[in-house]
Amino acid sequence: MARSDDGGLTWTRLDDSLPEGFATHQNCPSIYRMVDPAGKERLWVFSAALGTRSGPGMPSIMSEDAGRTWREMPPLGFPCVMTFSSIVRLSDGRYLGLYHKGPDGEDKAPLEVLQTLTSDGGFTWTEPRVVASVAGKNPCEPFVFRSPAGDELCCLMRENTHRGRSLMMFSRDEGATWSEPVDTPWGLSGDRHIGVQTDDGRFIFAFRDMAPASSTRGHFVAWVGSYDDIKRGEGGQYRVKLLHNYADRVTDCGYPGLELLRDGTIVATTYVKYRPGPEKHSVVATRFKLAELDAAADAAGAPAAVAPAAGDVVDPVVDPSAASQLLRQANDLLNREQYAQGAEKASAAAALAGDSPQLLQQAAEVLYRCGASAESLPLFDRVVELLPDSAAFNWQRGIALCSSGKFADGAKQFETHHRVNPDDVENSAWYFLCIAKTQGIEAARKTVIPSRGDGREPMMSVLAMLQQKLEPAQVLEAARANTSPGSQRQRAEFYAALYVGLYYDALGDSQQAADYLKQSLAAGDRGYMVDAARVYLADRLTQPGSAKELLVK
Repeated sequence: MARSDDGGLTWTRLDDSLPEGFATHQNCPSIYRMVDPAGKERLWVFSAALGTRSGPGMPSIMSEDAGRTWREMPPLGFPCVMTFSSIVRLSDGRYLGLYHKGPDGEDKAPLEVLQTLTSDGGFTWTEPRVVASVAGKNPCEPFVFRSPAGDELCCLMRENTHRGRSLMMFSRDEGATWSEPVDTPWGLSGDRHIGVQTDDGRFIFAFRDMAPASSTRGHFVAWVGSYDDIKRGEGGQYRVKLLHNYADRVTDCGYPGLELLRDGTIVATTYVKYRPGPEKHSVVATRFKLAELDAAADAAGAPAAVAPAAGDVVDPVVDPSAASQLLRQANDLLNREQYAQGAEKASAAAALAGDSPQLLQQAAEVLYRCGASAESLPLFDRVVELLPDSAAFNWQRGIALCSSGKFADGAKQFETHHRVNPDDVENSAWYFLCIAKTQGIEAARKTVIPSRGDGREPMMSVLAMLQQKLEPAQVLEAARANTSPGSQRQRAEFYAALYVGLYYDALGDSQQAADYLKQSLAAGDRGYMVDAARVYLADRLTQPGSAKELLVK
């Protein structure tokens, strides 16, 4: 631990003053300042576990003298992946803490966000309860903050499948109830958000960029905009690339602190490999004022984003109003299953998007989900041309290639995606299909992409089927035997039927493939992969003339 008394310009290590047991606290300690009902202020540093990652949950150390001395406190006993990602003071003086965990507290899917309350400044906490659980997604690392009017809480969440955008939810009753999580604006898609409100009312959030098709994906960025931008799902004012990450695994950075100093200086501190060479990651701070960024953005022709230190111009959240409006309409039509009209709106949006990779990616995804596979491919390809470094992440392009019958190109897409998402069994299944279609089933069986562990049910059973260790019927039975709550069990049955169907298609049994894809649609609800099942069925496994009922509403 280190302390700065000059706004982060210099730091003094405090290691010798810390309790000896703190060295055994596991995983991402986080520091919070809380005040008890008597007005006593304390600093708390919570961690995930004591001794080992499976040890007692949420140990802490506490200081009552502004960090000069510390003492170790008993663990709260809450199993978790990470301790509190954020804590916010409520209107009645209590504090609300948010964190995430998987089954039995392990770091595996499905992940859920939980909240707990303290009324004595951090000593005791209520029994945690789940406040965010999303079928097919893994919400985690919640950051909660208050609206400018003070009457609403907003929570931004990392989405750990990284197959789309981040998530957000809202509460207008101090956390008693929360809205259903929905996608954030594209520019806020990332990991471990943290933010502050500036004197002019705007917000700035720092995080690891994980936005689909972003040219700064994996690097340390910030988003600037208004609360209304977040509520309406709009792009914000601009984004900033704060620090370049030179790590071989480019997504290994972030988990920042963000402080607004009295003179308006913003200090963003993170771990990152900030220069090329053999050195490993460092803890690095970058300093700037929002007025400096505004001036640079104006000079570049807002909306724009400029790195405050190096001066690199990076991709803005390009959000032409006409294209954005058309995409919102297209998504609404998609959600209402009016696929032909949705495809028309998405095509019109693409025509107005120029060379904005994020808008082109969104238009391509909507086109595909509306059944226009062939029309989506030029847009996916254009995104890859504009952002070559993002190509490996674009699994959506691979699925569109399969639906269009371009299995050789699909195999290349899924092979490269494996490098950035090595344990995704869905990627293994689509790659298996592509190789079977182009080189034969024996070649597919010899080249199954392995996984060290995909926690989503029933993915490891699907992998065992590809490896000829399980029969398709056993995969379906494993999904039906899942003891997860209703929506999660239904999701498992959807995925089992989908990938059994694709497996039969790889074997050349188109009738069984079609039957199981129809079964998957009966189990599925909403989402990208449900639409992928419907579109693939219509494109590859439905007789000419009969696909209309699947794709035209």
